[in-house]
Amino acid sequence: MAAPRMTPVRSLSTALASARDLPDGPRRLVELTEVAERADGLAAPALGLAARLDLLETALGRGEGWRAPGPLRWCLSTVEHRPDLLPGEDAQRLREAQEHTVAAALESPRLSLVDAVDLLDDLHRWLAARGRPPGRAYRLRARLADHVGDREAARRWLARARDGGDDGCPACAATDEVELLAGWGDWSPALRAAGPALAGGTRCPDAPERALAGLLLPYLRSGQPATAAQAHRLAWRRHRRERPARRLVASHLRYLALAGRYRRGLAVLAAQLPGPDDPGPEGVTMELAAAGALLCRRAADAAQEGTGPELPDPDEPDTDEPDPDEPGTGGSDTDPPEAGATGTGAADLRGLGARLWATAAALAARFDARNGTAHQSDRLAGWYDAEPAIGHPAGGPAHPNRTG
Repeated sequence: MAAPRMTPVRSLSTALASARDLPDGPRRLVELTEVAERADGLAAPALGLAARLDLLETALGRGEGWRAPGPLRWCLSTVEHRPDLLPGEDAQRLREAQEHTVAAALESPRLSLVDAVDLLDDLHRWLAARGRPPGRAYRLRARLADHVGDREAARRWLARARDGGDDGCPACAATDEVELLAGWGDWSPALRAAGPALAGGTRCPDAPERALAGLLLPYLRSGQPATAAQAHRLAWRRHRRERPARRLVASHLRYLALAGRYRRGLAVLAAQLPGPDDPGPEGVTMELAAAGALLCRRAADAAQEGTGPELPDPDEPDTDEPDPDEPGTGGSDTDPPEAGATGTGAADLRGLGARLWATAAALAARFDARNGTAHQSDRLAGWYDAEPAIGHPAGGPAHPNRTG
């Protein structure tokens, strides 16, 4: 007896399952896009919605948020007319994708600020309609304002986020605040804001390591170099291996440069430079290149003065063991120099630093062209010109250990 013929919708369901089984990568994005388009042709909105949700999460997880606005708007429009298609858990997935898409504007100039603000307005309305606190929307507004250089507006939105309440992750809310305050040089307030991210018992998958990366300069600048070193050591054990943590590599490099830990910094830089097949978001590459340029400048000055790199920590190797998950080597006119190109002579370091700075400056110019400001270029210039300085001790957590 012949097997029953598979219907087009059932065949498409099988194709969706196969696409979901693919490794995270370009082919998965292509297959999910094809399933979504075929679902539209079959007038199968449930399948189209499922495929686009997976597509959104895949693109955002790969740092390709610029792909997200189209599929996201389709999902939002469809759910508005057919809320029955999206159960509660998937509704939360959709709104999280909306938040991450807005934040992706900070990492890629290919995503329109107009789109980001429009999606943020929609998120704000959605929260208000359900009586949920607006803190997460206010924090996103603060980050967008900071990105374009409107610090006054960013401070206002951050204050409203504190006052407005937030039913999201308290550790993430605290870390967002830490990163903003540290970026403004508000060292003591940054240390005070970190408590929920460092407290034991948090269920946040990024805590406490993401907060520790944000606290490296506040610890260092407030006279707590040993605490900064411990925070780096704890956070780097995780950040060196995780793709989403690439955006935090620049924080580690800036700390190592300004703490005078050039040998370790150069080892981290050599291991983390992205390759041509997996460059990551432009904003991540820009900040990594700028931090690397600072490191090379400081290390070259030390080499020329004869002080050289510092001795390795007795409890931590200067170089990391080989890691098959690290990005590959390579480069082009617009990509960072090849990984491993970190000779320790002053001339080598200055040459590498110049190439890194050219990459950072070119990417900053792309953000500034989209934003209509010069803020990103000015911000990175401030990074590059930074000198090591230990200020007076300030209050804050005694140490960055995970408690509990």
